[in-house]
Amino acid sequence: ELFKGKIPVFDHMWQTEVPGAMFGYSYGVKMPEIRPGSAGFPLPGVLPEIVDEREGKPCSVNEKGILLLKEPVPGMTHTLWEDPERYRKEYWEAQSFTKGRYFTGDLAYMDEDGYIWFCGRSDEVIKIAAH
Repeated sequence: ELFKGKIPVFDHMWQTEVPGAMFGYSYGVKMPEIRPGSAGFPLPGVLPEIVDEREGKPCSVNEKGILLLKEPVPGMTHTLWEDPERYRKEYWEAQSFTKGRYFTGDLAYMDEDGYIWFCGRSDEVIKIAAH
């Protein structure tokens, strides 16, 4: 309520491996409706695909699945320090159905209006102090 009508507050999403936001609200020319909790929309150059966790088939609207990127995002990391094979396997071939698509490790769904909603990690791993 403090910022209502004064400052728009909205979510966005990016990853360490990607140099900028991947999902958000293109603030400026035409501001879409802000939906609290949603990461907004894919930003220019980001081509998401949400697929079933078992078979890799495209999910329906409002169906939770694994978030993949169909193509690399400009500027994203292209290897891991001294381990390019691990990078290829973990990010581009994490599952048999991800080959050639970037595996974000996130669970998400897209609603009927194209908003992206994140539901957590697909691996459900929490690392504390690298352990």
